[in-house]
Amino acid sequence: MNKLNRLNGWQRLWVAVSIFTLIPTLLTAWEGGNPSIEGAVLMISVWATLMALLYVLGLTIKWVIKGFKDEK
Repeated sequence: MNKLNRLNGWQRLWVAVSIFTLIPTLLTAWEGGNPSIEGAVLMISVWATLMALLYVLGLTIKWVIKGFKDEK
């Protein structure tokens, strides 16, 4: 829990979004009477890719905002 205290606001939001989107993704992946491992792996892969892209987007936005603030 000590590591979570060192996260900035953006990182805390990203962790929360990741956790709260993983649960429905897992439930959807194993939905139905005959779950498919390949389908579940595909859904988790798509989820992980989207979460990585979301994190990179946040870093990019922070970098752009910092660039505008440094210009004086």
